[in-house]
Amino acid sequence: MKRFVGVLGVAVAAIACGSSSGGGGGNAQGGVTLMAGFDPGPAPDPSQGFQVILPIVKDIPAGTSQEYCTWTDMKLPQDVWINATEGFQTETGHHVVLYYAPNPQPVGTRLCANEDMAEFKFGMPASGGSTGKIVLPSNLAVHLPAGAQMVVNHHYLNASASDVAEAQSALNVYYADPGVAHVTSSTTVVLDSSLTVPVGASSYGIDCTFNDTYSAWDLIPHMHAWGSHIAVDHTTSTGTTRLFDVTWDPSYAFDFQAIETKKDPSAPYVFQKGDKMHIQCDYMNTTSSPMSFGDEMCVFIAFTVDPTDVGNMDCDHGTWGPF
Repeated sequence: MKRFVGVLGVAVAAIACGSSSGGGGGNAQGGVTLMAGFDPGPAPDPSQGFQVILPIVKDIPAGTSQEYCTWTDMKLPQDVWINATEGFQTETGHHVVLYYAPNPQPVGTRLCANEDMAEFKFGMPASGGSTGKIVLPSNLAVHLPAGAQMVVNHHYLNASASDVAEAQSALNVYYADPGVAHVTSSTTVVLDSSLTVPVGASSYGIDCTFNDTYSAWDLIPHMHAWGSHIAVDHTTSTGTTRLFDVTWDPSYAFDFQAIETKKDPSAPYVFQKGDKMHIQCDYMNTTSSPMSFGDEMCVFIAFTVDPTDVGNMDCDHGTWGPF
């Protein structure tokens, strides 16, 4: 299940960024029109990374969550490693996530569908809020294979009472040091994509039993604007540890660094096979309609040290699978 949150070598220096524009005003950069007032800054030096500017999207209705997927014209000429990203978004921007498609698809942008996202692989996230540049610690990096097409998920969350006419995102991607032996960083997520949040006050619980051992260097709970509280419990054979007990602020949906717990990758937090996790989420839905997954969330995210390349895994409604 890929719709949650929503982490390259000098050899990729020849890649050009040229996603098509979605319209709007302002000047043009990298072949894409920029909204008036939106300035993602210059692209990284080609020897150090690249920039993707996403097309302008239109009409973000009040009280809605919209995820767009952009299949770029960027394809990797050979295997590369990345270890940092930086996202830029206008009003309502929630996140930007880099994916890749092993089997390239036509260039374009549209609202993401689950069947679309099932066709590509998770790369690395970037916050579009106040988080700034995300840099993986130590020698951790994310591997992207030769021939992969860069695909970007850009998410807009309008919790206000007014429609937003247009929005835009951009993403900088930075290569890991080619002279360092890299260890893979992967992602483990616990969620329930069948989540429903009724109007008014409600609670929702998620349970998961770990199918393998995962070593986490970064732990993050996640909700959206209508969350009021989240608690995350980890139970082993010897007892239960409360990892998070957070009175939720809507700003946390955009700035995960305000609530994350980081560990030294050499001494990660370990979830053993057979351990259990329980997530309890409380909501106050002040809209006039129930919300489904995407508009709201109840999620635990762990970025892991993955030397054996287990890969990106999620536990969705108790069932494990790759993403």
